[in-house]
Amino acid sequence: DMEGLTQSILSFGQLQPVIINEASDLVDGFRRYSANKMHGMTTIEAILKKDVPELIAKDIELEANIQREDMTWQERQLAIVEIDKIRRMRDPNWSDHKTAQLIGDGGRKATVSEAIKLTNAMELFPELKEAKTKNQAMSWLKTKVTQIARVQEVKANPVDFADIESKIWLGDSVDRIKEIPDEQFDA
Repeated sequence: DMEGLTQSILSFGQLQPVIINEASDLVDGFRRYSANKMHGMTTIEAILKKDVPELIAKDIELEANIQREDMTWQERQLAIVEIDKIRRMRDPNWSDHKTAQLIGDGGRKATVSEAIKLTNAMELFPELKEAKTKNQAMSWLKTKVTQIARVQEVKANPVDFADIESKIWLGDSVDRIKEIPDEQFDA
């Protein structure tokens, strides 16, 4: 909602400055910068952070973004994984629990492990990115894992499953049901 942010800045001014480094690279505040630019502003309030190592600059950016409410579930999962990775590189005693607290999830360690699982799974199965919610993506992933396990089981025991395998239709039930001729079953 860049237009909404622009209107807010026009009404109330820029409430929070952007953060830049010595090279004038934006460390935090891309939306505020963009909203000011959309309105034609040529100056913007900024805080200069000197000697910000690249890893810490990335950490600042991710931490600010994870607090935003308008992230997609995919962006949020990726940000959680990146924050956890950066914090562990900076502090060997960092934990899933600390990451969950940092992102405001009440310290649920499962949040971090789910994010890691989902981001890795999205690399293997890009179609997971099309899920509308994180819960839907987790459900799709569970189905994928079950399907793969079943295929492996059938391949490992072809004698036991040969007859059954020919009778099982693998696919989306909405699509596959269209392949059944009329008057084949009675509900």
